[in-house]
Amino acid sequence: MSNRHSKLIIYLFFLSLLLSTSLLIYKLMNAKEDEPKIIKAEDAFKKGESLYKILKSEDLSEKEVLLITNKLGEYVEVSNIKPGQTYAIERSTSGVFTSFIFYKNQIERYKIYESTTPFIFEVEVQKDEIKSETFVLEGDIQTSLYTSIVNSEYGSPAMAVEMSEIFAWQIDFFTDPRLGDKFLLLCERFYTENGYSKVGKILAAEYLAKKEKFEAIYFNGVYYDKKGKALRKAFLKSPLNYKRISSYFSLTRMHPILKYRRPHKGIDYAAPKGTPVVSVGDGRVIFRGDNGGYGKQIKVRHNGTYETWYAHLSRFDKKIKKGTKVKQGQIIGYVGSTGMSTGPHLDFRVKKNNRFVNYLRLKFPAAHSVKKKHIDDFNLKVKEYYSILYPVSPEQESLNNV
Repeated sequence: MSNRHSKLIIYLFFLSLLLSTSLLIYKLMNAKEDEPKIIKAEDAFKKGESLYKILKSEDLSEKEVLLITNKLGEYVEVSNIKPGQTYAIERSTSGVFTSFIFYKNQIERYKIYESTTPFIFEVEVQKDEIKSETFVLEGDIQTSLYTSIVNSEYGSPAMAVEMSEIFAWQIDFFTDPRLGDKFLLLCERFYTENGYSKVGKILAAEYLAKKEKFEAIYFNGVYYDKKGKALRKAFLKSPLNYKRISSYFSLTRMHPILKYRRPHKGIDYAAPKGTPVVSVGDGRVIFRGDNGGYGKQIKVRHNGTYETWYAHLSRFDKKIKKGTKVKQGQIIGYVGSTGMSTGPHLDFRVKKNNRFVNYLRLKFPAAHSVKKKHIDDFNLKVKEYYSILYPVSPEQESLNNV
């Protein structure tokens, strides 16, 4: 065979190989294009709309609807699905139903689809991975603490309420905050790659007034100051040394003077005239004066939740004026019988969230410090949180290492 013929044979071989490869690639590409695609359409349950109605609109048989409903019912209360809860329908490009997805919440969902065996439906539980991070929120008071926090990035009404509750025993947020006061918060945030985001607890907080700085560290479910002392305080068991309780909290007490039944939303402590009366907790005097049937009365607001009333006093302590800050156990007045009263006693009343409540039934958290066996762990948390709130610059760190 001549050299010319050999070259021709080799050329034809490679040409054939090239054509075969091209044909194979063409078929594979066409096959991929011909593969059915899934189209997903999301929607929400509307008022009066049921799962049955939605599935029937997909031209499913009664048996298929029942099977899908029962399968989903193994995970959620189908009859309790509310308007606004979301779902998705998946169909093939030809419009054939392939699966139903119910979103339990922003993180978890259930996908019901038919297995390879007809009329056998399976459930795929899909749950996003929740990640966490910490972030710092800071600002200054322009109008109120509430608006300053809510208008900040990641700020929310719940966070503003939590902040006010953390320092409720140290700061009266109705009157104390002033323009220019500053706050600094270290918070936790939980999120997923699909856009879910939720702010968790405030881990550390600072509130800087013009003359004072208040600090809080979250540790084992309780907020402490940096020295490990709990911020929440307990009220005293009673506002005075008394002989007996002459009248309890009641909604149907017979009034000793008016002689008919009407609510007595307080506790009467019988005691000699002139017995010192003390504030049961830290707070601010919001009223001091004569108040009709209550006689000489003092009202103390302790925080955004509690307010205490002291009535029928013979006189007030000289230091007590409207607006005066008082400490727990500080004398504010003396027992008397002024106003509508049959004898010397103290009419003591408590408001919780602006409603009178029975003081003897209230349960207050005990004021305590971090236990000694946990103090090292607590100090590590303080160091960790403050290293985030006040990070050291690289320049400062290099100087510290010199």
